Amino acid sequence: MSYECGSCYALHFIDERVGSKRDPVFPKCCMRAQIKLPPFQCAPPLLAQLLRPNSEDPNARHFKENIQQYNHALSFVSLGAKKDDRVEGGGIYSYRIQGALHHRYGSARPIGNNPPTYNQLYFLDPEAAKQERERRNPNLKPQIIWELGQMLQETHVYAQLYKHAFEVLKEEEDRNQAAGRPNQVVSVRLHVDPRKDPRHYNMPTVDEVAVIIPNTDSNQYRDIVLHNRTDGHLQPMRTGDPAYMPLHYVLAFPNGEHGWYYEMPRADQAIQEENGDMPQLAQHRTRVSEQDYYRYRLHFRNLNWAHHLFMCGRLFQQFIVDAWASVEQNRLYWIEHNQKTIRADLYNGLVDAAAQHDHDHNLSNMGRRVILPATHPTSPRAMHQLYQDSMAIVRHAGRPDIFLTMTANPKWHEIEENLLPGQTAADRPELVARVFNLKRKEVLRLIFKENLFGETGGRVYTIE
Repeated sequence: MSYECGSCYALHFIDERVGSKRDPVFPKCCMRAQIKLPPFQCAPPLLAQLLRPNSEDPNARHFKENIQQYNHALSFVSLGAKKDDRVEGGGIYSYRIQGALHHRYGSARPIGNNPPTYNQLYFLDPEAAKQERERRNPNLKPQIIWELGQMLQETHVYAQLYKHAFEVLKEEEDRNQAAGRPNQVVSVRLHVDPRKDPRHYNMPTVDEVAVIIPNTDSNQYRDIVLHNRTDGHLQPMRTGDPAYMPLHYVLAFPNGEHGWYYEMPRADQAIQEENGDMPQLAQHRTRVSEQDYYRYRLHFRNLNWAHHLFMCGRLFQQFIVDAWASVEQNRLYWIEHNQKTIRADLYNGLVDAAAQHDHDHNLSNMGRRVILPATHPTSPRAMHQLYQDSMAIVRHAGRPDIFLTMTANPKWHEIEENLLPGQTAADRPELVARVFNLKRKEVLRLIFKENLFGETGGRVYTIE
């Protein structure tokens, strides 16, 4: 994996190219220079020391073995997902979840006598926050928790934002107390506009904390609204919020860099917006999609940039699952709210029921169905269509002659040669996926172009 993209310097295998070997082009990392994101800042010295490969320090080994729990103890928001533990208990580690995934946050203060959690800990005195984290995580080392907490207070920009927000909430509470309204719920809105400088995607500053909004909802639906107290329900974050990832993966984003957001412009669009020019391209062509953003971030670049994201072990694997779930949920959200666009009424049978004038059926009682079109991968219609295509091939070419299974091997030299020092294949799932895809293409080429088993009349394959 030694071929660099000429635009973003991402490393590739030569067979990932488009075009000739003499002049290879690698479009998947940056869409041919249409996507330009700033590199991550270097990890703070403490985190870099704990992530150092092949370290003999017992604290470093303990940290890497429990990095997910350390991140969970220090994060601002909770991770709402149902973890599937059936794949654990031997073999290569695999992080697996079921159902939807959400990041959620609570009020500035705990309800009643409940202990503080997540973002509430950043409103406490550091020593009190340390004691609460130790109580909740007795198997973690107190010294590491304390040092990481102090590190994030200094480096993570959202820790500074939350501290300032709590000060604003306290001032408003004192003002209400003096006015005879001690029980009034007050709120503060954390509004970050990363479009202020499209070239650098600036990190937020404390000056971007908005004014107090007493007892009203935010007029910006993606703002983080903190209440001094609530009824105990957690508020979900939108995946298009630039703080969606850095507020949970605080050890992967120790400086609080922005994640993906809805209006993130492509490189040419950012230049035109900066110059005040309005492009004439379609909306979907001028913005960086969520999938393209994560694809860019998950390509390794061998420069003097921060590599700590790729060194987070099991936390890195969880981050990839989270990113994929976020992309998938956004696709499903679009389909749910664009049923007319995909003409779902042609699928769901309501038109047929109305056309038949069947008075025995009340259409209002038929419910509202969300139709997944065949263009959505793994949807029932997509799977049924693939099955019908496969049966058509069998009817045309006859019954299959060869049933061949190919399994990914973590010991493939293409994987082992490109791991960072001290890593295993489980630490780099994005590398394993890329190598497997290249091997799959090579197997298909040998069979269908080199006629390894003779001339073929048809083929069907699936990836599990």
